[in-house]
Amino acid sequence: MCPHLGTRVRPALPLLALLAGTGCLGSQAAGRGPESVRRVALPPVEVVAGGPASLELADLNADELWSLGVAAYAAGEYERAGRAFRRLALVFADDPRAPEAHYNAGLAWERMGEYLWALSHYERLLDVYQGKDWRDVAFRAAEALYHLEDFGRAVELLHSVAEAEGVSMPERIEALVKEGVCLLELGEDEAAEQRLRRAVGRYHIERRRSEVALDDFYPAQGQFFLGEVYRLRFERARLDPASGDQRTLAEDLEHKAELLLSAQGHYLRAIRIGHPKWATAAGFQIGRLYEELFDQMVHASMPPELDGAAERLAYRDLLSERVRVLLGKAMTAYERTLAAAERTGVKGAWRARVEASLERVKALLREAVAPAETPAETKS
Repeated sequence: MCPHLGTRVRPALPLLALLAGTGCLGSQAAGRGPESVRRVALPPVEVVAGGPASLELADLNADELWSLGVAAYAAGEYERAGRAFRRLALVFADDPRAPEAHYNAGLAWERMGEYLWALSHYERLLDVYQGKDWRDVAFRAAEALYHLEDFGRAVELLHSVAEAEGVSMPERIEALVKEGVCLLELGEDEAAEQRLRRAVGRYHIERRRSEVALDDFYPAQGQFFLGEVYRLRFERARLDPASGDQRTLAEDLEHKAELLLSAQGHYLRAIRIGHPKWATAAGFQIGRLYEELFDQMVHASMPPELDGAAERLAYRDLLSERVRVLLGKAMTAYERTLAAAERTGVKGAWRARVEASLERVKALLREAVAPAETPAETKS
């Protein structure tokens, strides 16, 4: 459920969109991504007598349905493949290939975005498979549940995988990260942080022990979502100069800055892990942090204790200076992210977001600088 995991808890960043293009919880592990057809699959649609497809499938035996499903999936004809596998699994339930037909039908429905149908096939296998096969199905079922926004059931499945006996370390890391993302969707940020920290901690321990290169997709995703945990806390910490004195405002600003730096720290760790897509996403979020703080400071009301036009003007000048610093930091983050994306060949939605944000910040920075130059021009 890679970059898909998460929409409602991050109003400014639709993670479903973000994760959408990467596989929400990160379903790109070997054997679980839709690309790696375990046998093949297709979208769930009941075979009803009367239609051409129904008549075609009705005349086929189990062997023929299997061959048709495999060929159709390979050709990208997912609905046709799904119907064939579905019919094999339901009509020829005693066939030894029926469980694999359910799995492949689920994969095909996923390909078509029909997650409820996909889930109906995976759930039939959760009570049938054991060990590695069960974990593969559990990951797929959790992915479907995530897209259906049934985050609670997804958490239960992923927790079972993470704590299961015999689970490999890559599987455990994957399950912990995906569970953390779903917990974040449920608004349980403390529990999410605990699972995500455990995942990235296991990764670093395993990396020191292992002589073999480890997959960096889920560790990078874990650090990214730890950044999201603190970004959400940062957004909840509001600045309101009109609600208290300058000392209170300074304390609030310091607290907000601490949350910003914590979020930025995790995003930077995601970048250092080196997975191109998560590095691009993290760089984008760093820029957004500074833009968010800029926006809150610019639109905050004037502190009530300021007395007279001179004090108000001095406050505005100081604010303008701080705002330019924030915009400069945001621009730097976007420029570095764009340069890294160029080097690594990252394209798509994240890169487009970075490019658009960079242009927006440049425009804001020009506006912020222009007024400061006006007095000097007037004197001359």
